[in-house]
Amino acid sequence: VYLASIGEMKKALPLYAALVENGDREDQVWAHMGISSAYELSRPFDAPAENRKALAIDPRFIMAYQNIGSEEAFSLSHPGAALSAFRQTLSLFNHVDGQMSAQARAILQINTSANVAYLIGDFQTAVAQYAVTASLPDYAFIVETARMQRADCLALLHDFGGAHDAWANIPVASGLNSAATSYPAIRIESDAALQDWSSVLADRASAEPALA
Repeated sequence: VYLASIGEMKKALPLYAALVENGDREDQVWAHMGISSAYELSRPFDAPAENRKALAIDPRFIMAYQNIGSEEAFSLSHPGAALSAFRQTLSLFNHVDGQMSAQARAILQINTSANVAYLIGDFQTAVAQYAVTASLPDYAFIVETARMQRADCLALLHDFGGAHDAWANIPVASGLNSAATSYPAIRIESDAALQDWSSVLADRASAEPALA
C-alpha cells in the first residue's frame, strides 16, 4: 500500500498479486482493490472488474463499490453503472463499518451522496455536498476532486461567475493519483457548460497525453 501511495505501482502490483494468491480473505479483498487503484492510472477499463473480484470475496466491502462508482462515472463515463454502485455504497454505510477509519468514512459518505446528486442532475445539492466534502480532512485525494466537481456543477447550473471563481482557486491536478486522472474530463465538461469552446479545445489537447 505504501509503494502504491507514492506512485510506485510497478513495484506494488507483484506484491498485490502475491496477496491475491496466498493471503487470507481480508488480504485478498484489499489486494484486489489495490490492483484496481493501479489500473485506474494505467488500464482504466480493467479497474471495475478488479473491484468486482473483491466483491466476489466480500459482497459488503464498501470501498469496492465506491471505487467502481468513481471509475464508471469519471473514467469510463458510464453513469448508470456508477449510480448503481454509489447507491449500493450508501446503503452499506447504514449496515457495516466498511473496514475504514472514521476520517475515511466521514469524507466518503458525504462525497458519495454528492456523486449521486451529480449523476441524477441535482446540481444544487451536489454543489453543497461537494463543498462539505472539500472542508473535511482528506482521504485518497477526495478533497481535490470534490473541489473540481463543485466547480463543474456550478458551471452546469450556468453560474458562470461562481464556476470561474471556483476554478481560479484550483490548481491543475498533476501526478499519479485519482484527482489528476479525473481533472481533464471534469474540466472539459465544465468549460463546455460555460460555452468556453476555445478552452474546450485547449483542454482536449492537454488531456490527450494524460489519457493515452
